[in-house]
Amino acid sequence: MTALAWLIPAALVLGALGLAAFLWALRRASSRIWKARPIARWKTTRPTTRSAATSR
Repeated sequence: MTALAWLIPAALVLGALGLAAFLWALRRASSRIWKARPIARWKTTRPTTRSAATSR
């Protein structure tokens, strides 16, 4: 029973530390996403030559 006296607070502290690290990483990832430039992906999916588009 005395082991629970320090295991429970230790688990709570480690859980709070993990949650803080997760929220910090989430905040950094979201700031990188919003700062990134939009990429025109439709240009990369179009055929590069006219013969490839009309070969059918």
